[in-house]
Amino acid sequence: MFGLLRLVAIGFPLLTVACISVSLNSRSVQRERLERKCAQIHPFDKTSLARAEFIKRSQRRYDNSVRRLILPVYVIQVIGVGTIIYTVNFM
Repeated sequence: MFGLLRLVAIGFPLLTVACISVSLNSRSVQRERLERKCAQIHPFDKTSLARAEFIKRSQRRYDNSVRRLILPVYVIQVIGVGTIIYTVNFM
């Protein structure tokens, strides 16, 4: 029982850090992609308010969809570790 509590006490913060780092990396890659796309559409306009608004609006829309990261980071990892524990102990 204490082993499970120790696993949860160590594993949950590690999964949280992993989720946050994946989220930040994903946001950064998406922002770079949006900047390249906007630069292709308006190649000579580097400081336009329309460009900044486009990136801001698209980034906000992407942030709302980034919640899908919870499934692979938390759920799949927990199922995988649970399967390994079950296989090692009971088979």
